Amino acid sequence: MEPLMTRRHQRRRLPSGVCTIVFLIGLSIGVMANAQGASSGIPYENRIKAAFLVELFSYVDWPADAVPAFGDQFVIGVVGEGPTLLALLDLRGLEMEDNRQLVVKRLTEAVDFGSCHMLFFSEDPGVDVGRVLGEIADNAVLTVGETGDFTRLGGMVRFYPAANRVRFEINPEASRTAGLRISSRLLRLAKITKTSGDR
Repeated sequence: MEPLMTRRHQRRRLPSGVCTIVFLIGLSIGVMANAQGASSGIPYENRIKAAFLVELFSYVDWPADAVPAFGDQFVIGVVGEGPTLLALLDLRGLEMEDNRQLVVKRLTEAVDFGSCHMLFFSEDPGVDVGRVLGEIADNAVLTVGETGDFTRLGGMVRFYPAANRVRFEINPEASRTAGLRISSRLLRLAKITKTSGDR
């Protein structure tokens, strides 16, 4: 088996309020889902999700031969439209470890799906989530989504609301299939699920 490499990142400057968001997420503390971002107009819930997507990079190990190679960028692809995409776009250009830059891509064509280190699926009814997950199941791409059946379909991480808070669940089976290793620290904070049924 190929050795795994860990990619850690540091944020030098984050938009107002995001440092607090990341801190709260790191402690697995939720926030009121209907709160609003003070400056951007983007719902606070979606700003939290965007910050969590960036924070996930600290808790996942990719295979040493991951494609695409990390180079000087960390790439998050977004499938579908929605406020979390807008929150992610606010974080573009974030400086990470070894001078890597955060890149956010809107994706519409299947050929693009494997060009990212992470794929975020917004809650967009026009996206065939099961089909895309099936196409990239063996790729070293971390998949994160919002729809209720996301991890059952083979997605790795899903956001879900609970008692007016943003929670998350993880499908370790799906991450292992893709050759990714998720930190046990994060797994302890998550609800654990598994793939089931047909895509």
